[in-house]
Amino acid sequence: MLTRSVTYSYGMASSVVEASSALATYADYLVENGLYPVRQYSTDDGAGEAANQTGLAVKSAIALNAYGVMTKQPKYCDIGHHFADVLYNQTLGTDEDRTRFTMFQGEGETWSLQFNLYLDVLLKLNTFPVEAYRMQTDFYPTVRKEAGVPLDSRDSWAKTDWMVFAAATAMAPDVVDENVRDMFINDIHAYISNGKNDVPFSDKFWTETKLGLDGKHHEIGAYDGYRARPVAGGHFALLALNGPNKWRNGKK
Repeated sequence: MLTRSVTYSYGMASSVVEASSALATYADYLVENGLYPVRQYSTDDGAGEAANQTGLAVKSAIALNAYGVMTKQPKYCDIGHHFADVLYNQTLGTDEDRTRFTMFQGEGETWSLQFNLYLDVLLKLNTFPVEAYRMQTDFYPTVRKEAGVPLDSRDSWAKTDWMVFAAATAMAPDVVDENVRDMFINDIHAYISNGKNDVPFSDKFWTETKLGLDGKHHEIGAYDGYRARPVAGGHFALLALNGPNKWRNGKK
């Protein structure tokens, strides 16, 4: 029994070392490649590969700041804040007038749901200034379609988990826009209760009736392929902002 205990403890220590090494390697990769992402997939992998995605650069900035905080290495925090400064203050990742984050750097007419900002709010990292959250929150109602805000400027399909991330970001301190929060939540509720879909919860649906980029005709409020995926965990984003002790022993 003692031998097993020692072996187990050694295995745990080894795993921690390996994880630490992997995080360090990845952090250094982001230092070199995070601000100007090469052609690659995002979590919206169904849309294919693309270079210079603003969302990935935003994620890199937040990740480097988080890594610096976790490992007590301020240099990584500084780099993360530098990335955020270039993306927001220097407008690498926004349109010229700073009304929104773009989907692709240097393409001011593009936009997307910047769901990665949510982690900055959740973890209270302050990688980006509150003005960036407010800018993006104010922008969403201007691109809402009949049934909701699409995922990005390319087409009219929406992602429910990303919508809740955006709703939660709208509740960041010094933003607290309940109207935008409720807009997202009400649109999701309308979608899941519209009676048009007979599959396990799909996190992807159409916000207007149209011919999509895939060449197919899509009806407003209809799901689009995905079914009962783990990404539905993102629907708890608003609750997570309230902290782990919001409910304890069944009591608020």
